[in-house]
Formats: sequence, C-alpha cells, structure tokens
Amino acid sequence: MFKTDNKGFPYCQCFPILELPTVVLFHVIEYLNKKEKGILSRVNRQFREIMKSPNHWKNTTFVLSPKKLVQCKHIVSLLSPRKAESVIFSSTCSKEFQRAILVGIPSLRAITTDNPNPSTLELIVSHAKEITKLHLGMVSTQKTPDLTLHFKELENLVDVSLDRHVFKFDVSGGWIGNWGREGFATLKQNSTLKELNLCGSLRSNAIITQTIHWLDTYSSLIYLNLSFSLDERVLRLALLYLYKLPNLKKLDLTKSALQNNMFRENHPKLWSIELKSCFEISGQTLRTLSSVMGNSLQYLGLSNCNRIEDKDLTSLITMFSCLETIDLSGCTGISDMVLFQNFRNGKLRKIILKGCSNVSEEAIQMVRKNTMNKLTVIL
Repeated sequence: MFKTDNKGFPYCQCFPILELPTVVLFHVIEYLNKKEKGILSRVNRQFREIMKSPNHWKNTTFVLSPKKLVQCKHIVSLLSPRKAESVIFSSTCSKEFQRAILVGIPSLRAITTDNPNPSTLELIVSHAKEITKLHLGMVSTQKTPDLTLHFKELENLVDVSLDRHVFKFDVSGGWIGNWGREGFATLKQNSTLKELNLCGSLRSNAIITQTIHWLDTYSSLIYLNLSFSLDERVLRLALLYLYKLPNLKKLDLTKSALQNNMFRENHPKLWSIELKSCFEISGQTLRTLSSVMGNSLQYLGLSNCNRIEDKDLTSLITMFSCLETIDLSGCTGISDMVLFQNFRNGKLRKIILKGCSNVSEEAIQMVRKNTMNKLTVIL
C-alpha cells in the first residue's frame, strides 16, 4: 500500500515478512513464481539461502501442541511432501497425535520419545520401519510395566539410545516373560546396530545373564555406553563377555564400579575409553589396560580419578604407543612432572588438566615452547 508523507511524496509501507513464523514464510514462498523467487533472493540473505537449499524444510523445527490434533494434521500434511526426517514426542502426546505424525510422514528416520508406552512402540514398528535412530527416554515402570520392541521389524536401525531403563534383552527371537515388578523391553535381532546406550540400565545379574546371548548378534557394535553401572558384580559380568564385540571401538564407563582386574586379554582393541569418576582406578588399572589395548588406544579419559599419581604415568609413552589425547582433569595426585615425563611422545597431541591444582602455568608454558605448540595443554 502506498501512502504520502507530509510533503506529498509517496512512500511504501513495507510488511515485515521476515517476522512471520517459519511455517508461514515457507507457505508464502511456495506461492511465488520463478521470477519472483529470484527477486526475493537478491533482496535478503535469508531468502537467498532458503531458495537455493532444497533441504530447508529438514532444517526447521516445528513445535506442535499435543492437544491440537487438527493443527498437527495440517502441519503433517505440509511436511510430508518435504520429506521431514526427525520427530520428538513429548510425554504428553496422545496415541492419536503420534499416529497422525508417523502415518503422515513416512520419510522419518529419527524418533525421540520420553516415557514411551506400549502403544508408542507398536506405532513405531507399524508405521516407521525405515528409521535409523531411536531414543527412548526415562521409562516409568509403574505406568508401563511391559515394553516390547521388535528390532527385527526395524531392519535399518543403527543407533539406539536407552536412558536409565530396567530392561531384559532377548535377540534370539523368543519372549522372556515378566520379571518381578520392574519394566522390561524385549529386543529382537538386529545385526546392523552400531551404537547402544545403556546408561544406568545394568542393575541386576539377571539382566546380564539374559544379555549374554545377544552379544554375538550385536557384533557390529562400535560404541557401547555402560556408564553409571554402580553394581560391581553386574559390571564384572558384563565386561567378562566384552570379547563377543570384536568391532567395538569406543567404551564409556563413566562413574562405574570398575575394578583393576576387570579387563582381560581377549577384550576388543579399543580406540577410546572413558573412565571418568571411576574412583577405584589406579596405576594397576593402567598397566592392565596397556596389556590389552596399548597398541590401539587413542583417547584415555581419567577425569576425577584421584588415585592416579605421577608415578603411574611415568611410562605412559611406552604403555600406550598410539595415545593422542588424555584427560586428567580433577586428578589431584598429579603435578608438573606428568608434563615433563610425556611431552616428548610423538603421538600425544593433547593433555587436559582442568582442575589439577598442582600443575603450574610455568610448566605448561615451558612444555608448549619445547614442543613448538605441537602439544596442546588445557588447564
């Protein structure tokens, strides 16, 4: 609309189109012809990026009210031809809401859901068979006593994250049955799984006994998270059968009940191991690790392992010949000596020393100078 100023000259009152919600903005752009889109691209950088990127819908987050099913169906109809790839369900989403999304957007590849119930998992298996990533949040075992996930139906699944569940596993195809009053999930065969997060889930010998049989099936695992495994007996049994995962490269044991004698010669040759806040770790643990994976380990996380001292790291170079990064943050038992002993290691590129009160800035500067800044020291 054109108006005139106080001198009678016409001027244009512009509509702030960039302030529109993203979904409305995309709607407007789709009604423009090729020439109009070209003009708009030259006017604003944001428009230009939208025009030249065929994936701009995939990079947009739409927040839908779980109580507005009509709105949900409208957005789903909008996203379906644009091949949306991920969805996050909140704990308040109804079954009808979830069904509308899963049925309406067959291109989904990643699903995250908090407090899943049996109907959620049934819908995923029925309508989202092509997903590659699945994250199941905290399960309330009082509300959802029986959870079953048939991985055999999800052939493309390669990344699974299960946070703080009490689970039983069976990948042989059979049913284990209810166990006590705690919830469980039955995992069916999936030979392509690459990552598995069992943070805080290992709480009983019975669980581990049932999981031994699926380790052979999951031999493709590259990353395994067993952090917060606080029961020493359960963790010992889990690590005993670690040899059944020959392709495993990364292992996370953060704040677990790890003991010096839990690593064995037949364990896989890891590239990375995180032992943060494993308070029982000592120099003996490092020597055992060296005999198992000394020629393969590239990252060693020892943050807050206060039993580690300077004397335990004197032979770090020879113990771990491929080591590139070591995290010693919060290790109060180490001093400047750890720098002078290890800065000549040809492979070592980074030492993290955050919170190490006995390491001086002067020692760090000296090591940086001697290595011509090839060794990064973070204090």
